[in-house]
Amino acid sequence: MKINKFSVSWIIALTLMALGTALLWHAFSTARTTEKRLLRKQDTLKTLWMLRAQALQDEAAMQRYNASPDKSRQPIENLRPLLEQSGASQWTPLGTEPVTDGWNRETIRISVTNLNFAVLTDFFNQAATMQPPWILQAIDLNPGPSSGAGKAILILASIHAPQAP
Repeated sequence: MKINKFSVSWIIALTLMALGTALLWHAFSTARTTEKRLLRKQDTLKTLWMLRAQALQDEAAMQRYNASPDKSRQPIENLRPLLEQSGASQWTPLGTEPVTDGWNRETIRISVTNLNFAVLTDFFNQAATMQPPWILQAIDLNPGPSSGAGKAILILASIHAPQAP
């Protein structure tokens, strides 16, 4: 039986096309798994960056606290009248969690209705100069019917040593 050159060329071409198709299918299936793995790693990296940022904030708060000659704790509730000039407020402790070496992070949620937003700057300045300083972590402002006023939800955190009075 004699095989002509034309038939051999077709056989080689079809074999190469089948091999190319198999390699292409393998590349696409590998790319999907690789993409999923990279997205998981990207999420992990984003979480690590957020944890790093929080750790840097905690370290800065500890340094400010240690640099202060007066280690007595001033309660954040001392600033309540500043926020309640025109509306009621609800102060909810969100808990205390250990940070490092006997230091704790205390978090509080403050919800104020009918707040004049102009008082927030003064409130944040006074909260930051308290001992230990209270730092804004999150804010949600919802405008009310009057200009420059509305509902505010504030999340503040403070780093302190538990043995501090």
